[in-house]
Formats: sequence, structure tokens, C-alpha cells
Amino acid sequence: MRNTLIMAVALAQLTLVDYALAESRHGEDPGTEANAQTVAAYPQLSWRGSSLGGYLGTNPGVGLKPIQKAPEASFPTMPAAWCDYSLVPGRCRSRAEADHAWCLVRTAQLDYAQCRQTLDYIGWGS
Repeated sequence: MRNTLIMAVALAQLTLVDYALAESRHGEDPGTEANAQTVAAYPQLSWRGSSLGGYLGTNPGVGLKPIQKAPEASFPTMPAAWCDYSLVPGRCRSRAEADHAWCLVRTAQLDYAQCRQTLDYIGWGS
């Protein structure tokens, strides 16, 4: 008896929801007419663009030059110099002192640049 009552209430609710959606033309506002035209709340622009900014000039960026990387001769003296060649320069600069010291001790076994590149690939979990 209890299950029958629960099923009857659930069925009545589903029937009422279906009827309300059918009357409102599947989710439209029930108070509007079926063929009424709606007006947008914002004005329509006559042009379409990226809306990112204005006129940049005739030659934007003509004076810009690419960043110069540190010369390889500065690697042994400046710990962060090799980071210009790194995959992730920010992580490299945060580890520059420790990696530099580790690679200077092992330059007999490995080239300094190869040592720093290996440590950069490893990333030390950071």
C-alpha cells in the first residue's frame, strides 16, 4: 500500500511537469505569445571585431629585438646564466645556485652545459 502511494505521487508530479512544459512550449516563458519577437537588451553593433584595442600604428614593434641569451663563457661564473637555455627558466633560476655548485664539482666527468641540461630535464620534483 505504501509503495503504491509513493508511485502515485511520483507519477502525478511527472504528469504535472510534462503538462507545464507542454503549455510553455518546452521551457519558454509561459506568459509570452508563441510568435512574439523578442528584443535584445543590448544594442546590436554594425561591425564585428576582436574588441581588443585601438589603432596600433603603421609599424608596431619595429624597435623590438629578441632577448639575447647569455654567452656560454659566462656559465662558470654566473649560476643563472644557463637558465636562458632552460626548458622552464623560472624553475631553473630557483635551483640555479644548487645546480651550479653540483655541476662545477663534476666538470671533469661531464661538460658543464650537459650537466645543467640534465638537471633541468630532471627538474628535482619542483
